Amino acid sequence: MAAEPTLRDEVMHLIRRGWWQHLFFGIQEPTFKEVTCEVLATIELPKLIPERDYLKRGIRFQAFEDKLDTSLSQIESYLGFDDVEVGQRDEIGLCDLPPHVNRQAFWESISRGGKTYKPRETPATLLYPRKFRVIHALLASTVTGRAEVGAKVSTTDLLCLYCMVHDRKPCMGSIIASLFHRQSTNHIQALYSGPYITRLLRGMDYGDQFRNMEISSSFLPLTILPFMNTGLGARLQREADRAAAGGGGHQVDDDADDDDHDDDDDDVEMEAAAHEAPYDAPPYGTDFPDSWAGMHAHQDAVYRQLSAEQHERFDQMRFEQQDFYREMREDQTLHYSQLQSQYTRIDERLTSMESSWSSFFDDYPPPPPPEF
Repeated sequence: MAAEPTLRDEVMHLIRRGWWQHLFFGIQEPTFKEVTCEVLATIELPKLIPERDYLKRGIRFQAFEDKLDTSLSQIESYLGFDDVEVGQRDEIGLCDLPPHVNRQAFWESISRGGKTYKPRETPATLLYPRKFRVIHALLASTVTGRAEVGAKVSTTDLLCLYCMVHDRKPCMGSIIASLFHRQSTNHIQALYSGPYITRLLRGMDYGDQFRNMEISSSFLPLTILPFMNTGLGARLQREADRAAAGGGGHQVDDDADDDDHDDDDDDVEMEAAAHEAPYDAPPYGTDFPDSWAGMHAHQDAVYRQLSAEQHERFDQMRFEQQDFYREMREDQTLHYSQLQSQYTRIDERLTSMESSWSSFFDDYPPPPPPEF
């Protein structure tokens, strides 16, 4: 008897399709705050991009004081979503739900409670089965860029969920560009767009410009294992285990059932494809390992390298601080000596004035006493 698929298996079944594995776990880059804020402060994104202009129109921004522009299809290629040469892809991804898809009907198919879907108002807690909650948390911590994973379901979230469920290809360039635009207009709590901006500029041959820049935060290798073992993933897994133990089981959508019985060769092939290294080696360590077990060793190497660099920067800051304090002490000593000399001169002047007044009074005898 085959074992019932776990919550992690159901999540991996969805994100192995298309480009989702690369989107969530393949773009591992640090954030350089200076250039990230420069891009976000200068980005220009057309409000409406018709499909006929998909290969031509995109975004404009400034990076390293250079004026740059790129189309949505080029963004996908620069980020490693496309193996074809930049600008040569003809297939158009979805920028919104297809016209024949009823948004409310699709929402009811992936949620419970029968409530009307309202963009940015409908809570993510209504998503069901639980795998969609995990997918929403992954989206919230990456391309939709929100600090709280239990937030509302946006239209971008709904589009991504639709593409996962029905195995459709979204317009990743539009999704990433929308992330840049949201972070440029909203209050920035965390630079979720930082790794994508870094990878985009590396793809545009600006990788050498990062060598002397200070890293504000490091996007350490993320895998599904720690994500499912902590926070929302762990809690939902416990809920699924309790439901299975109580006989309730776990609801699985029809599209997932169609592919749950693939042969072992397909599973092995998808597992190998899920661990392909990104198009460019990450800035720290080596390429990603070929197995999940090797990811821990890779993370340790990254932490060690980051720790060594942090120690080096700390030593440099300590030496600079010592020089600063030494110069400050020298300035204080000089200033103190100058004040001391001024006090001495003032004291000498007061002494001189006191003696002058004493001699003045000595020259004049006291007045005679009054006569009565």
